[in-house]
Amino acid sequence: MPIFMDIHDTTGATVEDVAADHQKDLILQDEFNCKFVYFWHDIPNNTGFCVFEAGDKESVINLHNKSHGNTPNQIIEVELNEVEFFLGKIADIAWSKKNSPFEGYINETAHRTIMYLEIVNPLLFKLQINKNKFSDLLNRQKQLIKDSFLKFEGNVVSWENDNILTSFLSEENGINCAVDIQNKFTGLSNEDDIKFSVS
Repeated sequence: MPIFMDIHDTTGATVEDVAADHQKDLILQDEFNCKFVYFWHDIPNNTGFCVFEAGDKESVINLHNKSHGNTPNQIIEVELNEVEFFLGKIADIAWSKKNSPFEGYINETAHRTIMYLEIVNPLLFKLQINKNKFSDLLNRQKQLIKDSFLKFEGNVVSWENDNILTSFLSEENGINCAVDIQNKFTGLSNEDDIKFSVS
């Protein structure tokens, strides 16, 4: 079945209010051929998010309308693996108690800072230096990037060839990670007299 993510305005709602609405959804989900996956209550941004498997958008809207009346402001079809990649930690909900109203609840913002990083063109890079040195420097570049992602809690969404897409829980972590990588690359460039940069 398709996967849908919906967005609710939760202004004035407490965590308990959102959990109570979630319980009402669970009671009626079979009636609307929906299957709950996750939900978030982003308190600072007064926003709630739900992820459901469902036959169509209308089924999710009708479920919410009947269960508690909090109609989504927006609903989009998504790929579950993409949601998990960008938001991270979704599978790590073991702290939730079985049959608890908070089961499946993720207590963190659903907003993310995204960083796209492209490593210098390997072919051009290879032309600047000898083959052995090229392989060593390329591996060192990748390790420096991985270390920075780990340090600033970056969640790698995709790393295809030399194009990297990463998400961060905060703008601060994303910016600090970019600066950290830039500084490391500058040091590596100076050390080996090779000119490349991160932008």
